[in-house]
Amino acid sequence: MTFLVAAVVFVGALCLFELLLTFAVLRRLREQGEELAALKAKHGPRYDPAVLAGKEIPVAGYDLVGFFDSGCPTCHDEAPRFAELAISHTALAVISGQPKDVTDLIELLSPVSALVLGDEATELTEAVNIQAFPTFLRVSGSRIDQAQTSVAALAEPVPSA
Repeated sequence: MTFLVAAVVFVGALCLFELLLTFAVLRRLREQGEELAALKAKHGPRYDPAVLAGKEIPVAGYDLVGFFDSGCPTCHDEAPRFAELAISHTALAVISGQPKDVTDLIELLSPVSALVLGDEATELTEAVNIQAFPTFLRVSGSRIDQAQTSVAALAEPVPSA
């Protein structure tokens, strides 16, 4: 009888230990899930501007379109490269943001491209479904041929199908 009581106590203790271990593992998995969700929220999903190729753009007469935002450091870095490329193209620069924050972009891009600013820039950005700044488009008529997030990648020839 003593042996039976000892066996039941041992099995009960073992079950309790495994239950506590299971709760600890579940708590850690929940913490890791929260950390992963925070990382995804911070970095967002990977944006591939190539999904824009073949879509219509609601402006015509430009073969090069650049989307910039005042709060985007990469936009300010890419703007001089866009200006160089725009010299040999009919270009449009769409600049979102507060007017006081975009004066440097306006000064750099206005001599070589047409500009869209303010609410019109926001509307055009939403109409084209731009998800990241900067985004550069090579356009034929009103159809997007190529979309990239860097001017250097846009300057490369479009691969033929």
